[in-house]
Amino acid sequence: PRLNADSDHLEARGMGATDLELLSDDIAYFAEKRQTGVSLKTLTDTGKGDFVHLLDGHTEVSDSDAMQKMLFQVAMFLHRELPIRLAHRVRDLDSIPMLNQLKS
Repeated sequence: PRLNADSDHLEARGMGATDLELLSDDIAYFAEKRQTGVSLKTLTDTGKGDFVHLLDGHTEVSDSDAMQKMLFQVAMFLHRELPIRLAHRVRDLDSIPMLNQLKS
């Protein structure tokens, strides 16, 4: 599967390009986007469920429903953010001069 998480980008892709060209285009596209900053504290607190009580504070929601909503929000964040972060890492690796000359 490709790094296709953005529908506008999908529609702009050309037909007849090779998989390598499409992958390179995807990497370039996502590498241009800014990463969303997340602190380690926020990650650990979210993983422990510390923010569940903050969801829908004005309505009665069961802990199970709140946890499901939290997990959905985390999944959506990862779906949006992972292609960007991976593309940044690929771009960083590509910028290492001697690494490009090594045989795979």
